[in-house]
Amino acid sequence: MSMPQRQRRTQLYDAPPAQTSAEFQTQENIDAPVPPGREVLATNTGVRLACTMAAMIGFFAIFLCWAEKESRVIRRFSVQSACLTAVHAAVGAAMLLLGMLLGHIPYVGVVVTLLCLLCYIAVLILLIFVRVKMMQHAWQGVRFTLPAGLERLLRRYY
Repeated sequence: MSMPQRQRRTQLYDAPPAQTSAEFQTQENIDAPVPPGREVLATNTGVRLACTMAAMIGFFAIFLCWAEKESRVIRRFSVQSACLTAVHAAVGAAMLLLGMLLGHIPYVGVVVTLLCLLCYIAVLILLIFVRVKMMQHAWQGVRFTLPAGLERLLRRYY
């Protein structure tokens, strides 16, 4: 694919970076209003739908990290969702392992296992809340920023 064709195709997928939220709201294909002051990343409904799907389904996001090469917006949301999926898997494995190792101690093991389960449930609720906010931002086509530690990790590898 030649360079002009690639640029044209990318322009179909992504919004120009200088676009403001006021310009975004005047377009005809907008379903959700954008709060003022947010950076608009995508105006195309297909891109916004793909970003929302990537934010909602972690394994689909991992696939899009590998498969999507054209749209930086879809790639950004899929990398963020894959990062949340990795955090979920790591916390779940750590809590399960800790509960299994310390669960065999008499009397104390039951309390430690219960605390591990409660910690995992708290992290799960937090990750669901972050994922829902990411889906909302993806559908609006605006930038979403992960919490500080995860965003630093994302900038390092993306």
